[in-house]
Amino acid sequence: MAGEIGDASPNDGVVTAVLRLRAAFDSLVSAMNACGTLVIALLAVLINADVFGRALFRHPLPGVTEAAGLAIVLIVFLQIAYCARGGYLTRSDALLARLGTRRPAAAAVLDGMHHLVGSVLFAILAGSAWLLFRKAWLGNEFEGAPGVIMIPVWPVKLVVALGAACMAIQLARMGVRSVVLARTRRGPPSSSTGNEP
Repeated sequence: MAGEIGDASPNDGVVTAVLRLRAAFDSLVSAMNACGTLVIALLAVLINADVFGRALFRHPLPGVTEAAGLAIVLIVFLQIAYCARGGYLTRSDALLARLGTRRPAAAAVLDGMHHLVGSVLFAILAGSAWLLFRKAWLGNEFEGAPGVIMIPVWPVKLVVALGAACMAIQLARMGVRSVVLARTRRGPPSSSTGNEP
């Protein structure tokens, strides 16, 4: 028994904690993406109900315009980190592709810098969005027409802060991965997925 305890590396606990944090973060990003998909479905139902209300009963649903505007923001920030992780975001990689065939390490460094700068920008956005969330929460801010429909905006601002923070973490992971690839003199992955590290 003592020999088994002695054989355990002191870093095993740290590695296990990091792996658990990574799994928890990936689960959060996947759950947010699923919520974004649900918002898309609800938005489609709401818009169709408004259209049918106008066409059949000449009575549109109140607040659809305001709800649709807020829903689009929700969808973007619920799904952006997942899209980055899967390599689904649109990007121009002609320079990286050409550089990667000649100097893969330089391409990996450039790719890593791109992700790390993006991480910093999204971290700044997350901080600003958090302040706006607190202002909306404390000030009880609403969107819509008084007496018709009032939609609280603090949930949207909270999702913006959370989504931007997740995007900052995801881009940081992708940047670190690219730097590690540069050290091994391998080019960045073509899909720029961020599952590692």
